[in-house]
Formats: sequence, structure tokens, C-alpha cells
Amino acid sequence: MLWITYWFGFRVAYSLEARDGRLLWRAGIRSGTFPIQAITSIGASAWLSGAGVIRTENGRIYLWPTKYFPTFADRMGQLYPQIEVKVGKFARFNAKLQGGLNLQPHGRLSTIYEEGDD
Repeated sequence: MLWITYWFGFRVAYSLEARDGRLLWRAGIRSGTFPIQAITSIGASAWLSGAGVIRTENGRIYLWPTKYFPTFADRMGQLYPQIEVKVGKFARFNAKLQGGLNLQPHGRLSTIYEEGDD
């Protein structure tokens, strides 16, 4: 129980907002902000399947896996060329699945990805 509280309360962010040169992040119990210039890379986590990780000069922030993560990472890399973006094929595939993963009432698993879900 303590492990879950620590990770999902303090370490895994569920919300990010980039505004005025700063990145604001929110986890269940904790939140913070830091200058975007402090970000060294954005990529997929080796520990948490489908999750993202933002590495800064002072540490890292893990991100709850969402279908928007690859788009966010790519856009940050375009706007701030000093940020190294390392989002692999698995993370991009996982994001597409989250965009259209659909459990049918009779138990069939369908991976329908509809246009406009990106």
C-alpha cells in the first residue's frame, strides 16, 4: 500500500501544462513547476510500460500513460530543440491502442483506431 501511495501520489504525474517557459505537473498528492529549459529529454519509461518520463537537470518525472504522450513529446521537441525526444515505436503503438481500445460486451477485444483520435 505504501508503494502505491508513493508512486501514484508523489511520482507519477497525471497532468502537464507548458506555459510561459515553465512546465507545471500534477501527481495525486504533489505538484510542481520548473523551467522548460531545465528539461534534457522526454522519452518512454523503461520501468513503467507505456509511461513517459521527463528528465531534467535535477531528476525525473514519470507520466501516466496516455494516448497524448507521443504528440506532447514531439511538440515539445519542435518548440524546444534542446530537448531530446526518445519516444519509441512501442510507446507510439501503445498510444494508438489507448485511443481506440474497445472491450465489446461479449468479451471480444477490438483495437479500432478512428481517424481524429490523435
